[in-house]
Amino acid sequence: MRAELNTVEQDWLRIVTCGSVDDGKSTLLGRLIAASQSLSDDQWHVLERDSARHGKAGVGKIDYALLVDGLEDEVAQGITIDVAYRYFASAKRKFVVADSPGHVQYTRNMVTAASNADVGLLLVDAQQGISEQTRRHLFILDMMGITEVVIAINKMDLVAFSEARFCELVGQLETLSASMSLRIHAQPVAARDGDGIAEDGFANMPWFAGVSLLAHLEQLSPKAAAVEDASLWVQGVIRPDHRYRGYTGQLDGGSLAVGDQIEVLPSRKSAVIESISVGGASKTEAFAGHSVAFELDRELDISRGDLVVKSGYEVQVGQRLRAQLVWMDEQPLRVGRRYRLRLGTRWVDATITRTERVLDVEKLQFEPASEVGLNDIVWVEIDTETPVAFSPYAERHKLGAFVLVDKVSLATVGAGMLSAALARDSRIPFRDLAENRPSETAKLLWITGLPKSGKSSLANALADALKSHGHNPYVLDFSNIRLGLNRDLGFSDADRVEHRRRVAEVAKLMLDAGVTVIAAFVSPFAHERRAARDTVGESRFCEIYLDTPVEICKQRDTEGQFARARQGKLAWVPGVNSDYDVPTRADIHLDGQQSIESLVKQVLAEL
Repeated sequence: MRAELNTVEQDWLRIVTCGSVDDGKSTLLGRLIAASQSLSDDQWHVLERDSARHGKAGVGKIDYALLVDGLEDEVAQGITIDVAYRYFASAKRKFVVADSPGHVQYTRNMVTAASNADVGLLLVDAQQGISEQTRRHLFILDMMGITEVVIAINKMDLVAFSEARFCELVGQLETLSASMSLRIHAQPVAARDGDGIAEDGFANMPWFAGVSLLAHLEQLSPKAAAVEDASLWVQGVIRPDHRYRGYTGQLDGGSLAVGDQIEVLPSRKSAVIESISVGGASKTEAFAGHSVAFELDRELDISRGDLVVKSGYEVQVGQRLRAQLVWMDEQPLRVGRRYRLRLGTRWVDATITRTERVLDVEKLQFEPASEVGLNDIVWVEIDTETPVAFSPYAERHKLGAFVLVDKVSLATVGAGMLSAALARDSRIPFRDLAENRPSETAKLLWITGLPKSGKSSLANALADALKSHGHNPYVLDFSNIRLGLNRDLGFSDADRVEHRRRVAEVAKLMLDAGVTVIAAFVSPFAHERRAARDTVGESRFCEIYLDTPVEICKQRDTEGQFARARQGKLAWVPGVNSDYDVPTRADIHLDGQQSIESLVKQVLAEL
């Protein structure tokens, strides 16, 4: 059985195609499919009909790009906008092609396309030369562990099939890839007319001594993966009755047999496999790619997202992780923001605590990171709420690849590759001072609202009222935080996140000392207010939303912040040119149009 599975895997060559927009990927792929003799008579008829209706190759000519650009929007715009998977076969080889889009804004799709590829097929326009996208795609191929790269230097007809131009571009590509782990093979082609695609396509390039593009792909043999230890992400637990407790998942590598000792991570508990079933049939052994259900010789606390490995396989476990991340969201990465991280079948809350270095696409080297935006590639440190088990991506792709999901929009904002678990600094032992707290009644009253909504006025009046009731309050606001502790921070989204984090940590220390803290800040992001609540604890946090209409705020704006923001002279003003997440479940919701005295009475009554 294992031999049969391996033979099937070797028959297929998995290719990811990439390149700048208009480099001719679709035409080249269409030519490859046609040259492989994979088209039926009916498909030829449809291609001829569509070429007459939508073709861009000229009157009476076949537009081979139409074999690939199947989506209506792609045909209308003449571009590829999503990853499309194409299957075809020649007499010697079977191919599956993940065709990724060329536009810069769709670079994130290439990461998906490259995740399971053996070979990269990168197009370069012979006339336009090396582009920023060429550099970025080369780096992503290297980052994703694809070592075999075929570079099709296309549109050779536009440079008069010049051997000198071909050699010039090859030299530039070799220089670019010198610091990478890539094996580069350059191929001259003119996809529109089929030059260099099949064996009879070199009449215009007699100087090229190699074989055609199709022949080269047919003979490629990517380096076989090393024999992997058995691993399985638990997908579910089966309990049809009290006598059976099974665990399900797909075996990512290696094999598992009845009698094997396994380890469950991150708990590191061990057991022995008692039974295995594949497709409902009892088996003594299962192999990579099988979806299995198995029983253990003892009951363990195992749930979806746990990693099962054969005992002896070294897997890292940690909560502070170092990773390389491709940012996929139009909104910039926010240090300190909480995301949902998916690794295998495990979901866990995670926070990016640090951005180390971001890739300079021109220099192909990492530089200190200030802001991370769409398509940037960056080294980061990530803290997860609970421990996760993984292998470095370079060692096991399926155990080291993860995605980040926005907790509010549920959009995938990043795809990353874990490299190592970082030990927390053991030189600074954490000391819980709970025994020294004089009072458990101290709270953090977090007042949020638009600029000029009256937060500071309410905070100061509330502090006076609390003093008269025997409390010991302290106000944290712009004057003593922004002009002191946080004077090194600006007002960008990233700076606001760090500002919130520092305020919450200071407030936590003051609460431990029995001081009631009143924090009066815009704090525009819902997830950051939630993070502040998590920092000090649910029982000691009270979110107060001062709901003042933006028109009232503008009337109170004697400094002209709103006007300057509308004119583009002032950035990051929530409610004007920056987001403000309106609280939907505030502990206390106040009407900002009421008097301060009335608002204070309402807060005291609620408290």
